[in-house]
Amino acid sequence: MNRPVKGMLKSKGLNVSELDRITLDILVKDRKSLIGIEIEVLEELKKKLRVPTPEEMVRLIEIREQVQSGALSNLGISSAQDFSQARVEEETTASIKLDIIWHFTTSILTNLTRVVESYIRSKQDLLRIKALLKSIYEDTDITLQFLREEILIDLASMRIYEMKIMHPELDATSISTWMHARFSSKDMMAAAKDLENTPSPVFAGIIDKPLDMEGLEFDNYAIAYDVMQRFLKQERMVKLAKEEYAFEAKEKEARAIASKKVGIDVLMYLQNKGATVFRAISRVGTKGLEWTQSDTVKCSNLLSYYIKTNRGRLICTACGAVTTDGQCSQHKKSFIKESNDSENLSIFIMRALFEIKDGLIGAGKGAEPMAWDKAKTTIDREIATLKRQGKLTSKTNVKELLPGEINYVIGPALSVIIGKYFNESLVYAARRADIA
Repeated sequence: MNRPVKGMLKSKGLNVSELDRITLDILVKDRKSLIGIEIEVLEELKKKLRVPTPEEMVRLIEIREQVQSGALSNLGISSAQDFSQARVEEETTASIKLDIIWHFTTSILTNLTRVVESYIRSKQDLLRIKALLKSIYEDTDITLQFLREEILIDLASMRIYEMKIMHPELDATSISTWMHARFSSKDMMAAAKDLENTPSPVFAGIIDKPLDMEGLEFDNYAIAYDVMQRFLKQERMVKLAKEEYAFEAKEKEARAIASKKVGIDVLMYLQNKGATVFRAISRVGTKGLEWTQSDTVKCSNLLSYYIKTNRGRLICTACGAVTTDGQCSQHKKSFIKESNDSENLSIFIMRALFEIKDGLIGAGKGAEPMAWDKAKTTIDREIATLKRQGKLTSKTNVKELLPGEINYVIGPALSVIIGKYFNESLVYAARRADIA
């Protein structure tokens, strides 16, 4: 400060006496409190060296005073040079500590990164393998299935090689155990025990013996084959279990539907609908009580089940009565025979219209059923109409109808007849209740 800075400022014509009064004390002052020539001296000084902050300058001055007074002599510091050397040694020691910590940390992080990378890659491999397995299961060509399995084994072999490169300290047993653990979702101990105690796919059909990996190199094809075939076998078992579960669930659902249908009676449906609607009409009117397309569909579906379950039951062909003991109350055994589909349809139309009429008049109040001959005529007429419309062919066997003919042709047609009769009865009931 005294020579380079002040000398230059004196040569520029600044007041010498004022420059002489400036000491190092300006470096400990707050920069905002400096005025005039002090600012010029500080700016010129900054051009020559790094100017410490006021706080740091105070600390340095205190250290200088301690050195000059001999207070640090017990530490072997008797001059500024000794102090600088001590500072350098201290910084060097701290730097060495950081280097050692960084060395060990980087080695740990490197290994950790490799483990995480191996885990992520194995997870991605599992997704790719399962996608390829789907094509293996769906393809019926055995040759293509074997080729795709070879691709998977080659992938396992490549991953084993990469594991050895990334973790050279691992042997063949450790690598295969790790891969088997990842593929089978087991822990390392369980995977190792599985490899040691269960027969290897390498010897399948020859001998039940695990693969001894102690004497094998890590890149041996048998290791990759063993690991991948175990995984493929596991996936096949999972697939079979899922298919078996789905089949059982489907069978259970079918049994539940069949059990539910046992308690369904189309005639009971019509009886309940007629009884409830005709009783409610005096209170709520006809709106919302009409026979709709939804009722037609439901009645058609129930009719299909009705025909299927009643096919071959004993009936009297003279009056249409259904018997369980082989005798008709009117005609005895003379006209008893097993019913066909046409006769069951006649019984259905006869009973259906009776249930509606009985609900309209009132249960037990003398509603008469449709005559048997009229019911058969109605069915014959409707069948003839459907044949003219081309919905049924001339070869249609009305005595043994096909499911499609009942579900989609005859059932809806008869349900429309029943719906028409129901709505006409509803109009009559409304007039009777004086609300039409």
